Amino acid sequence: MKSLTAASASLFLIACASSKPPPPPGRYVESVRDFVSVNELEEVDRIRHQEQTKYLYVNDYFVVMPAGRDHYLIEFRGPCDSLKRRNWTTDMIDIRVSARVLHADYDTLRGCGIDRIYKLTESQLVELSTLKPVLGT
Repeated sequence: MKSLTAASASLFLIACASSKPPPPPGRYVESVRDFVSVNELEEVDRIRHQEQTKYLYVNDYFVVMPAGRDHYLIEFRGPCDSLKRRNWTTDMIDIRVSARVLHADYDTLRGCGIDRIYKLTESQLVELSTLKPVLGT
């Protein structure tokens, strides 16, 4: 019994030691965060949508999601690599309270936790699209 407990503890420590923290966000991610701050985007706690979930990739931390006539900037809790993948994998399973509503704080998109949701105006959407990634970010 002691050897089983010791083996389990060893495996747990190895798993924890091999888990790397996510890389720090690059300058492009910070420029999007600056955009949110400067434009004082309205933060909302949920989005109601009528169709299949679609989004426009901004970077590993942000996507823009259309919902009816409105557009929303979604910020994830950390980098979301699955946004760029075309093939579906089991780590992309979404957790949702409702099929037609996305909530900040506890729902996921492509398996990535949603941290914040911001409403965009048409002019803000255009301005956001002009932000360009900086090489090396």
